[in-house]
Amino acid sequence: MSALQTFLLVVDHDKQEAKQIAERIAQDVETKKTTLIEVVQSLGEYINDEDPILRGKAVSYLTSVIKSLPPRFLSRQQIQVLTTFFCDRIEDGGAVAGLDTLQKLDRFNKALAEEVAQAIFEHFQDLQSRSQSQRFQVYQLLNELMVNHRSGGC
Repeated sequence: MSALQTFLLVVDHDKQEAKQIAERIAQDVETKKTTLIEVVQSLGEYINDEDPILRGKAVSYLTSVIKSLPPRFLSRQQIQVLTTFFCDRIEDGGAVAGLDTLQKLDRFNKALAEEVAQAIFEHFQDLQSRSQSQRFQVYQLLNELMVNHRSGGC
């Protein structure tokens, strides 16, 4: 069974084991046993599944791996690609957390912050229909974007 499949099975009932799986994969990325592209490609069928819960878990897997990488590990280009990836899947579980992780990195810039804000406003027009925890995550991300990436003239 792949690390992704194990993560998908345990993430709901054993957060610690899920975190350890993501940390092992992040370590493999760091030591070049695998690449970030291979991690994204491993999401394959799950990321396009009709079941939003399964899609959300797959996105959460990628988010967990990224969170486990050192803060300066990702290049600006990788951050840009991942930002676009998460923005395209912003309504799936885990994507907002992934964007929050990316926006905290030094190489995340104002243009990426604008892309994220635009995705939020396009996809979350009716936030009241979302659960309280989802709304909180979105508002938290917007707040972080404004605090960390707003230019001084605003």
